Amino acid sequence: MSSYRVVISGVAYCISLSDLEEPTNNFTKKIGKGSFGSVYYGKMKDGKEVDVKTMSDSSSHLNKQFVTEVAILSRIHHRNLVPLIGY
Repeated sequence: MSSYRVVISGVAYCISLSDLEEPTNNFTKKIGKGSFGSVYYGKMKDGKEVDVKTMSDSSSHLNKQFVTEVAILSRIHHRNLVPLIGY
């Protein structure tokens, strides 16, 4: 996916897998399923509650769809939508 980072750089920030393991308690609380894979509950060090979406298949087609979704969601701001803070 590194070739796509330029597209979304500056829109949302990249969060490493290791930085998400602690807030999600190693991805133990599954709260749903998204278009790319499972969604997990997490709580960041600052107390912010987050949903963490995972990608179950890393084909190039899905990578492009993922990058498009991140780019769109990071630009949308609406009172009824939670903000995207990273990918």
